[in-house]
Amino acid sequence: MRKQYLESAGVFLKAVEINPKSATSFYYLGFDFYNLGDKYNKAARTATKEALSMAPGSLQVLMLMGKIERRDSNFADAETHYLLAKKLSASKVPEIHKELAQLYANDMKKYGEAAAELELYLKTSGATGEDEKKTKKLIADLRAKSKPSN
Repeated sequence: MRKQYLESAGVFLKAVEINPKSATSFYYLGFDFYNLGDKYNKAARTATKEALSMAPGSLQVLMLMGKIERRDSNFADAETHYLLAKKLSASKVPEIHKELAQLYANDMKKYGEAAAELELYLKTSGATGEDEKKTKKLIADLRAKSKPSN
């Protein structure tokens, strides 16, 4: 799989040389670098910032930038990108709520906000059965963690 991302990055590097005004090419270049791992995060950030400058309202670009920021432990910046994606989305996108919930619970220790995002995730994802049950349990656990201890 890694080899495919490396090959794909090579193709998109050529694409941005040919058309340096293609937000799509920069996005996919950033996506490929992101998927190659931590070692390529700086390159992912550079390409994705370029895509963001050309397509500031793109949910995909905002989500990728949030993931890059989160990987670099820039949690406030990740939150900013995810919240902007959430604000700009015409319809509710489950992935945005999932990413925000993970950021809030795992990185920022904002358990109440994480629970609220997971509730929105449940509503928008159509999760049923075991997935729904596990998510509801996680929401309850997060709500319990968010209450001040006596």
